[in-house]
Amino acid sequence: MAFVSTKGTLLKAGTSSLVTVGQVSEVSLNIEGPITFDATTLNASDNFKEYKRSGHVEPGSCSFSTFWDSSDASHTQFTDALTASTLSDIDFQITFPDASTIDFTAVAVWWEVTAANEDGIKASCEAKLSGAVTFG
Repeated sequence: MAFVSTKGTLLKAGTSSLVTVGQVSEVSLNIEGPITFDATTLNASDNFKEYKRSGHVEPGSCSFSTFWDSSDASHTQFTDALTASTLSDIDFQITFPDASTIDFTAVAVWWEVTAANEDGIKASCEAKLSGAVTFG
């Protein structure tokens, strides 16, 4: 089994074309899976709840951290999306060092900037996924 180093992993994002997001220190993708509903009936013969799939999948979210640069267009595209009067979906691609990719579309839902002693100014973003995720 091969292990792939994280060095060289790229996060790309954009509304019209993908650009590499600068100074990313961490990226995480969470795909939540099928939406279920409680299908337990009153005449169940045991004490356990039963669940059924609704037929839909909750796509999940993507979170990432960067060293914040207010002059970097790859960073300001997220703050612009948050403050725009009409929200646009943002296309994302995570490219790993072995050339495998994960593509998805999301809307930036929160942005946090942190300034702490003995550290660079950092920004964290979490974006809610919309639609299917493609693994390449």
